[in-house]
Amino acid sequence: MKHLAALPRSLRFFAEPFEIWIALACVLTGIPAAIGTTRPQSLARALHGYSWLLHAWGVLLCLGAVATLVARWRIGRPQTELGDRSARALEVVGLVMLATTTTVYAVAIVAVGAPGLAAGSITASAAAACAMRAWIVSRELARERLAADV
Repeated sequence: MKHLAALPRSLRFFAEPFEIWIALACVLTGIPAAIGTTRPQSLARALHGYSWLLHAWGVLLCLGAVATLVARWRIGRPQTELGDRSARALEVVGLVMLATTTTVYAVAIVAVGAPGLAAGSITASAAAACAMRAWIVSRELARERLAADV
């Protein structure tokens, strides 16, 4: 990853700042949903009668956020090339989890009706940003694998 090479190792955690803020917000939202203390009302309404899905959504949100944060932390630490590639693969997994859960949330918000369009579009934008970043990193990893085989 060429843009990371230009940064000092200590700052590489912050190289993709949106990931960190989205992941932190997802942890703060996911923990209460996973343990059942609070739930997003739009999701609760959409999944009425399926409370276990709300718990599963919260757990997946937390897992994706933690995977992303751990990957960003590992990318910022000195390591071997293999360790760097595995950290970026973990980043892809975490971002795909975040994209999936935020997409589900965006659909639930938009399903509320016209009042949910603005909030739903912002949430969908966060999901799209996660998906796009996962796609970019996965393409970089695939390119590196092909270059190593040559």
